[in-house]
Amino acid sequence: MQRQTQRWLIEQGFDLPSVVVMSSSRGRLAQAMRLDYLIDDSPLHCADAASESDTRPVLVVRQDDPQRRRGAREMGFAVVPTVAAALDLLEQAQQMGEQPGFWKRLTDSFRGSRG
Repeated sequence: MQRQTQRWLIEQGFDLPSVVVMSSSRGRLAQAMRLDYLIDDSPLHCADAASESDTRPVLVVRQDDPQRRRGAREMGFAVVPTVAAALDLLEQAQQMGEQPGFWKRLTDSFRGSRG
């Protein structure tokens, strides 16, 4: 699984990606690594990160699934249709910086324009 993920990340343009494969909570790892964001396609992994760390979850919902999107938004997750859109979101976050309320404004504006 680690090699498969590394190969996929290299194909996406990431040089020498670090990949951590684990079966337990992503939240604890996110807290230990002090991650700002977690991009994942699993609502459970996003919920772990949100409940056990200060990490902001970005949920990738590849198929049009209004119920999953709505539930994720209610939990405070950013919702994007692709990994590329998630990376766009993170670029916007970096440009905006940690302004008061920036995460809500950013995810609201991103959802309105893309998804």
